Amino acid sequence: MFAAICRILRSARKVAVVCHVSPDGDTLGSALALQLALFSLQKKAEVIVPSPASYAIDFLPGFAHTITPAQMAPDYDCVVCVDCTDPERLGDAAPLLARGVHTINIDHHISNTGYAQYNHVEDDASATGEIMLPLLEALGVTLTDDMARCLYVAICTDTGGFAFANTTSRTHLAVAKLMAFDLHVEALHQRLFRDRSLAKTRLLGEVLTHMQAADGHAILWACITREMFEKCGATDADCEGMIDYLRDVQGVDMAAVLRENGAGNIKVSLRAATAYDVNAVAQAFGGGGHKLAAGCQIEGPIDAACARLVAEMQRARAQGA
Repeated sequence: MFAAICRILRSARKVAVVCHVSPDGDTLGSALALQLALFSLQKKAEVIVPSPASYAIDFLPGFAHTITPAQMAPDYDCVVCVDCTDPERLGDAAPLLARGVHTINIDHHISNTGYAQYNHVEDDASATGEIMLPLLEALGVTLTDDMARCLYVAICTDTGGFAFANTTSRTHLAVAKLMAFDLHVEALHQRLFRDRSLAKTRLLGEVLTHMQAADGHAILWACITREMFEKCGATDADCEGMIDYLRDVQGVDMAAVLRENGAGNIKVSLRAATAYDVNAVAQAFGGGGHKLAAGCQIEGPIDAACARLVAEMQRARAQGA
């Protein structure tokens, strides 16, 4: 499939590279690396970000020039969706798929719905960034420090700093290529995994104070309300990584963080221990992801959404036990 994708990208005049809503390091790093590669091929390319990103990844090369769906041009002849499982993940950029231009879907999620004309999905890849590296090589692009830095962040964030079960020998081989460039690895890890604002620290305190448990404490969850955001001076982006604090508690099989998004829906992040499958939980609510990490949205109010989610988690845990 790379051959067809490369042919389309080489012939394209103006490309839209679309990230998913609530963008993380993988979608942004992969998209920005592709944009830089297209620039090197003398193509016009814009990276579209449907919703705000965390401050932890807004330092990426080219981030300052990303655009919102409201700023989309009318004349793209190719749309590349990066790390997006389905059209809903494109948010307000989804109408691009209906414009009759070439559409490409590059992803690593097992729940990907294959919605584009050209779909390249490798569910055994640790991150979309791990797929993007050989794609850029197939395009004949000469990698730069900025491209390598974007791809390193993409892979590093989706593997939890190379600590998650999705990290493989293939992951390390890809990163070994990137390490030949000037990455500033220590500074990247400081920004990605250790720096935390005061507002986020206060919100983390609220999350840990109000977390709840079921099945002993094999299932942990916490709800983040708009009142909590206001109390702490925090934003949606400050929720990034909160789920890890629950998942890392000894004896936890499944963890969830639910947050009110201000639009009547509840955004859910899910994590699981090795023997369990939160992708199945997410799919029960129209979401998806991976076996050990997934997400979905549930209609509010938050208390009712929480009850439905926990019941589904208990069912999935019982099946995986």
